This record gives sequence, C-alpha cells and structure tokens, in this order.
Amino acid sequence: MIRLELKGNQSFIFYALVHPYGYEGSHKDGGTEVWVYDIKKKKRIQRVPLKSRAWSMGVTGGEKPMMVTANLAGIMDVYDPAKGEHLRQLEGTVTYNPVAIFPAP
Repeated sequence: MIRLELKGNQSFIFYALVHPYGYEGSHKDGGTEVWVYDIKKKKRIQRVPLKSRAWSMGVTGGEKPMMVTANLAGIMDVYDPAKGEHLRQLEGTVTYNPVAIFPAP
C-alpha cells in the first residue's frame, strides 16, 4: 500500500508498507514496517516499525496527521507518523482483510 501526500506545498511525502524477504507475489503477505520517503530529496526519511503485520495503511491529512493500519487480526492500529510511535488499537472495529484505508476529505 502506498500513499503520497503534498506537505506544505514544499515536498512530496511517500508512505510505503514494506516487509522483508520479498519475492514474486509477496505483496499479499502484508507489511511489518512503513517506510517514509521525501520524493523531492529522493531520500528515505523515516522507518516506522509496526506493532503487528498489516495488510493496508493510510495517513490522514490535517495539521496532526495519524497513520492507521489494518493488521492481520482485523484490528486497526493508530500511529503518530511524525514520531513513528504506536498510539492505540481500535479493537471495537473489525476489518475484513484485505482492506483499503482512505482518509476522509
């Protein structure tokens, strides 16, 4: 899962859900980290290790964005993408994987 966001009209920030030991078709295995890239600088600027392997992820907009992942158990994990820290789980929600996460406009 990939997300591209325009940040401050200055740079493009790119979020990619990744996993080790990739092989043909391994995109179906979910990811263990989110890598964050600054497209204009052509550089990875952050690695966010995930609490649980995730099928999909999304990043909200606004002044204080949140990163949300749908893990393999069907639970949503919420992260602070600026700090790379896990904040909480939304256990009352069950997702049916694979799921696509899209922030509200």
